[in-house]
Amino acid sequence: MDSKKEKPIKRKHIEELVRKKLDSQGYKMNHHKDNVGVSPDIIAEKDDVILYVEVIGYKSSPKAATRDFYEVFFRAFAQLEQPESDHIVIAMPIQYLTDMKKRIESMKNAWVRLCIGFPEITVYFIDLKQEKIYKKKLPEILHTEEEV
Repeated sequence: MDSKKEKPIKRKHIEELVRKKLDSQGYKMNHHKDNVGVSPDIIAEKDDVILYVEVIGYKSSPKAATRDFYEVFFRAFAQLEQPESDHIVIAMPIQYLTDMKKRIESMKNAWVRLCIGFPEITVYFIDLKQEKIYKKKLPEILHTEEEV
């Protein structure tokens, strides 16, 4: 992804932090399941809101990281088949942010269409070192210049 070699980040560490933060906000969650298919990694419910969360880690191989990046978007799209799928979340390490901005710049029209077509998708950029989650709707990523 980025030119300098990043250390790998395990998917389970990203998921653990997301679950911890959602729990602290009062969300009730499903237990972790290693289901293959359209089942999301996390289903979180609070009041009348249901979040369908797809999680990825970060691999040190640029090719593998890129594959995971694209795959998580397709897994998120699959969640549109869920009932009440107004809130779909992609949780990824913050290391993807720089590369994502580059992708957006190089494929601006495609990203604009993606944002229009999937307004229910939010990306959580996870900073494990600081234990923080930065939430960005797809259009916000498209137009943002600030670092999270």
